[in-house]
Amino acid sequence: MNGTYTFNKGNWSGEEATITVKENKFEYYGYNFELVPNTWEFDGEEHTDFLVHGDAWDEPLYTVRDFGDGTYWCTSAGIERTNTNPFILAAIMASNTI
Repeated sequence: MNGTYTFNKGNWSGEEATITVKENKFEYYGYNFELVPNTWEFDGEEHTDFLVHGDAWDEPLYTVRDFGDGTYWCTSAGIERTNTNPFILAAIMASNTI
């Protein structure tokens, strides 16, 4: 999923942001984020969740979960969001929690 993505921050500001993803990593808000894949199987289907790591934190910030229908879901600090792109979703969550 390397590429450059522009998206609505989803934080009620109406602002857009852009990230460039390369090798599961992107820079946002001055931090470096990495999505570490965790593949699992359910009912014979393979799903990939992503642990979201930030260079300023010792533990993963949150998990972007694969719904299996092309949608990813994440919740953190009482905020819940979905998106079809796990990297955009990770950045949207950062927009709401950092």
